Amino acid sequence: MHEPLESIPLAQPNRQFPGGDVNYREIEQASMLYLQLTIGSTEEQVSRLDSMRITEIDHWLALHEQHETYNALKSLHIAWADTTPAPEAGSVVERIGTYTTLAFINRSHLLPTNFDDFSEQLETMCLYDYETIKTFADDAWLLMHWSHPQTYNILAPFVRHVATANELPVKDEPMQVLLKASSALPYLMAATTRMSGYLKTDLENIDGLSGGT
Repeated sequence: MHEPLESIPLAQPNRQFPGGDVNYREIEQASMLYLQLTIGSTEEQVSRLDSMRITEIDHWLALHEQHETYNALKSLHIAWADTTPAPEAGSVVERIGTYTTLAFINRSHLLPTNFDDFSEQLETMCLYDYETIKTFADDAWLLMHWSHPQTYNILAPFVRHVATANELPVKDEPMQVLLKASSALPYLMAATTRMSGYLKTDLENIDGLSGGT
């Protein structure tokens, strides 16, 4: 069940993500990268997207050493792809969805990508059936749309472009659901990581004020 729109928290001006939305620098960087990725023929666009994905995922792993989360994502992709008989499901959920979106965010610095370890949460999500994945996808993008509209206005067109360039059928509901669900993961991990950091800092400050008692 969706939350009423008025109950969904909105980003506040002049606050860092996720309390606030992305700023004009991040928007400009992501917009310029998006334009670069849409130049040329469809074949050239797909080649450029694949090159970015390979380079940036390697860079993300080398910089942040998030191998547990990476391995859990691979297991999640396999589990979600198994919810539909379509042979291309694995490629959609992994190559087109999570990793291409993460690569875009990492290269443009749109959102933080030094995530917490989400391996346990991702392992639990491997148990989702198709209907649960569909609900998760809808809720994730609804949350982004209403909480961080600037982020949504960048990521939504980008994901649509990736789907179009890879000739993903618009009317193929299972493929669209898997794409929506997997491409939302980097946004959710970024927001959750930043919020847990705020919570940790607040608790440390409270502990310091109380003298650790």
